[in-house]
Amino acid sequence: MGNDPPDHQAENQDAAEALPELGVLFVHGIGSQKRGDTLLQCGEPLRLWLKEWLAGSRPSGSVEDFAITLSDTRLRRCEEGERASTLLSLEGRAGGSRTSRAWLLAESWWAEDFPTPSFRTLARWSLLAGPWLVQRHFLLRFVGSPPKTLAQERKEARAFVAMYVPMDDTMQYAFKIVMPFLAYVLLVARRVLAYMLAFVVGLVAQVAIALLVVLSVVPALRGIVQRIQIVLSESIGDSFALTDQPLVFDAMASRVQTDIEWLAGRCERVAVVAHSQGAAIAHAALRRSRPENVSLFVTYGAGIAKLGAVRGLDLGRAGLSFGTRLLAVLSLAASIALVLNAHPVLAIAPFLVAVGLGWLSVKLNPPDPERPGTHLGLPELGASLRWIDLFASADPVSEGSLARPPRSGLISQPVRNRGSSFSDHTTYWQNTEEFVARVSAELAREAGWTEYARLTEADRRIAAASEQARRSRTEWLTVARWVLGVVLIGVPFALGVDALARLAGTTGDIAARVPGLFSDSAQRAVQDFARGDLAGRVLGAVVAAAVVTAVSALVMFPTWRAWDNRARRALVSRRPAESGTPLSVRLAACVPLLAWIPVFFLGGPAMIVLGLLAFVCIVSFVPPEGDAAREGDAVLVVHHRDTLELREPAFRLPVRFEQSNQLGLDVSGETVWVGSGPTGELVRVDLATWQPRLLDVGERIHAVRAGPDTVWVTTDDSLVRIDPRAVADGRPGAVVGRYLLEPGLGDVVEGEAGVVWVAAERSSTVLRVNRETGRVEAVVSVPEQPIGMIALDGDVWVLSPKSQTLSRIDPLSNTVAQALDLNAVPFGRPVVTSEAIWIYDMRGALVRVDRGTRAVTRVLRTNRPSVGGLAAHADDIWFVDGWKRRAVEVAGGERGRELDLKGRGQEIALTDSWICTVICGGAR
Repeated sequence: MGNDPPDHQAENQDAAEALPELGVLFVHGIGSQKRGDTLLQCGEPLRLWLKEWLAGSRPSGSVEDFAITLSDTRLRRCEEGERASTLLSLEGRAGGSRTSRAWLLAESWWAEDFPTPSFRTLARWSLLAGPWLVQRHFLLRFVGSPPKTLAQERKEARAFVAMYVPMDDTMQYAFKIVMPFLAYVLLVARRVLAYMLAFVVGLVAQVAIALLVVLSVVPALRGIVQRIQIVLSESIGDSFALTDQPLVFDAMASRVQTDIEWLAGRCERVAVVAHSQGAAIAHAALRRSRPENVSLFVTYGAGIAKLGAVRGLDLGRAGLSFGTRLLAVLSLAASIALVLNAHPVLAIAPFLVAVGLGWLSVKLNPPDPERPGTHLGLPELGASLRWIDLFASADPVSEGSLARPPRSGLISQPVRNRGSSFSDHTTYWQNTEEFVARVSAELAREAGWTEYARLTEADRRIAAASEQARRSRTEWLTVARWVLGVVLIGVPFALGVDALARLAGTTGDIAARVPGLFSDSAQRAVQDFARGDLAGRVLGAVVAAAVVTAVSALVMFPTWRAWDNRARRALVSRRPAESGTPLSVRLAACVPLLAWIPVFFLGGPAMIVLGLLAFVCIVSFVPPEGDAAREGDAVLVVHHRDTLELREPAFRLPVRFEQSNQLGLDVSGETVWVGSGPTGELVRVDLATWQPRLLDVGERIHAVRAGPDTVWVTTDDSLVRIDPRAVADGRPGAVVGRYLLEPGLGDVVEGEAGVVWVAAERSSTVLRVNRETGRVEAVVSVPEQPIGMIALDGDVWVLSPKSQTLSRIDPLSNTVAQALDLNAVPFGRPVVTSEAIWIYDMRGALVRVDRGTRAVTRVLRTNRPSVGGLAAHADDIWFVDGWKRRAVEVAGGERGRELDLKGRGQEIALTDSWICTVICGGAR
């Protein structure tokens, strides 16, 4: 009996009757989607990623002999009560046992639930709201919301200099003099750039919409114009309906609500994945009612903040503000024209009119609406519902993070698609590393699919490296666009008036000869316009810019996409992405410079601009000086605390440690623990025997916290528990716990009563974690981007450099009980003595917080930025000045003994007998 074969038929029958483990509802955004389009656009990249990722996992042992199949797919034609859907099934073997998974993918198609508004109705709304929306986007991107003050600009400039400026003393003093002026320049430049771009783009959009209204009466163009009007009505019309037609918005939300309930009745658990304005509709539907098995809400490019802003907009005031601004620009142009024509006295009147209209435009500008933070609540958010919000860095719809102020259960994180305001909103599913992989992992986690959600150590290392590589690729694409923009500005000046006129005339002749495009009279009008004086120059400049843009785009973007595809194939096959920037990409970025070839014949000032651009491109080919020399140049240096005698020899860390500035250093007793960022290597050094032990954690290490019986390590998304005795003995099984929390983890500290506190930098929260089970017991919202933490007198103190505060968390209430304004740029971890809490200030000082009175004072001001580590033992304090390459003792609030580190110190720690410092870059 015991050897009878299993009843596979019964197993298959039970599997067929079981509900799918997870239902995924895709909610589309604005546009003219047809039924099934959203399922195809979202479901296919998801299926392809799962197939390729699992295929690449065979060598690492995650999942073997699997097969992903689709069944019961409905796209265009659906029976009554059915939705466009497909059943995604996976059969495979993991760890010697078979696994079977089933997800039901469906779409919510709400586009059919409202009539398309007429173009004339939409045109009036767009003419009034469009310029304000464009201005809001550029102000948010370049200035911030709320706008940064001069003090904030100065602090950011100082923090930037403290982190990136070379360590030379002369450079430090130079930047000290330049800093006040730099803050004013940044403050003015950002606003000028934002308003200029907003005005130009807004004006172009208004002119385009007005032309579509006017040209619709021209018989030869009526067909083309009407098709364009229909496309705009079906896309922008969605935004109009969502903001100005409450009845239509209610119908859309009701449709999504019905689709959620339909899917909830067919699956064990449900995840809603919504894009753009569909995120706002799905959010409204979930606020009304949420089935109990809906446990995950994923939004990307969410238009929730944008929608709330437009709903509170005074359209009349916005249109009047832009109109006065346009008149101000025209008046200023008239004043400049009079000055150029030798009539300076007559130019005074239009100049004063321009100033007055500009002031009036600012006063008429609608007030900045509030962030939607207080209106984001969902039933059981943070308890039985998780909300993951992903937004692209340049997405004009999402307007940045939704987690402002932070909310429990809501994680809002940036991704990098293309770095373009024109394409970021529509390219999320083309971002494999940061979006597709992340959404897939969240869905697998929700479905309890541990074979996928628990990556191997090698998988995690490859995934972390691929995210960093994508950021580099996006930065290169952004640089290439800026090069193109600079070239386009200079092309008309380089070509000259005669060349522009000839180019315009040729363009007019070609356009007039296209059969059926113009009538005979219209052909002559086009040719006369192209040969006009001013009109010809403008047309020539536009044609030249269009030609340069087209040629550059045809070379640059396909080259970049090929680079991106190679990185994707490397990721799914578990290979590291290619290091550095390919030569083909560098050459493609230089293609716009070919438009400046006529400069060689024209000469003049344009040659200077060409030379500068060529210099920038040539420099990009040269690797940073000393990169190879610094490889492997990271050492652990130990000095005796009493005599300051150097212990020889210095312990050289593994070669790859120099690849990161994310080194974590901590001590326990007379043992030193050093962690390397991207390599995932943790080194234990016994100071008594000077014997090292190396442990591969398998993931990028962000922080190390050592204790007598446990060493805690945070990685990109996990808290790792390590047995120090097993590491010391060289026994296997040193990693005794790996708790998956959330992406973007930072520092970790062990509190009282078996609690570990973990800083989550991306979500601006601190997680209270049970040290035995790894379960998150509470989520505490703290000021933005928490970094270093300490546990003191039962409380937990958290540093937030962006808000420049030190916050005290009360473990009894799991809330921030107190927040102290430091008026500093804190760095690293705070340390504690018997009387005070000490904090490293990157502006060149130490901050002292009295433990009794909570008074904040600054000591040891150096009047120059600095960066390094801070350590305390009993009442002994030492800090590292990385640029000065020295370690300094603090005695009675004054500078005491000093150590010449002969290298750039990064971290410092104290034991009973030793001063331990990690040095990188030039140590000897």
